[in-house]
This record gives sequence, structure tokens and C-alpha cells, in this order.
Amino acid sequence: MRTLQLQGVNVADRIASRFACGIAASIMMWALAGCGSRAQSTPAAPPPLEVEVATVLEQNVAIAGEWIATLDGYVNAQIRPQVNESARL
Repeated sequence: MRTLQLQGVNVADRIASRFACGIAASIMMWALAGCGSRAQSTPAAPPPLEVEVATVLEQNVAIAGEWIATLDGYVNAQIRPQVNESARL
């Protein structure tokens, strides 16, 4: 098996070494970023929002509703009584 060599160094080893150095540098940056000061001041809370207040009254109210609909179905069945005339009194 032939390996590519530049200036007497195996290219695959050079790539693996740079990759390992990049990973190590990333881990160090994340570790150092987490070591910051924890004594940061918290921002002040915003003032409370204004709300509208209403007085509650107990009274009877008519309930009405209007809906748009259709009474024609996909399949309309004809319903007829099946009672024998002799059964009627």
C-alpha cells in the first residue's frame, strides 16, 4: 500500500494531527468560557402591565346563536313507515 508523503511526513498522519488539535482547542475554549464570573447582576424586572377591571353583575341573558349549515347529505335516504294497514286501530 502506498502512502502520500510530503517532506518525509505521512499526509494522513498530518491530517489526523490537525484534526486532534482542532478538537482539543474547541474543548479548551468551551471549558474556559464556562469559567466566567457568576456574580453578574440580573436585569431589573419590567413594571407591571396595566389591566382593565370590570364589575361583575348577575343577570339573566338570552342565549342565541346563528350557524350556517346545509341539510342536504352526501346520500339522502328516503324513510317510509313499514306498518301493515291491518295493524292500525
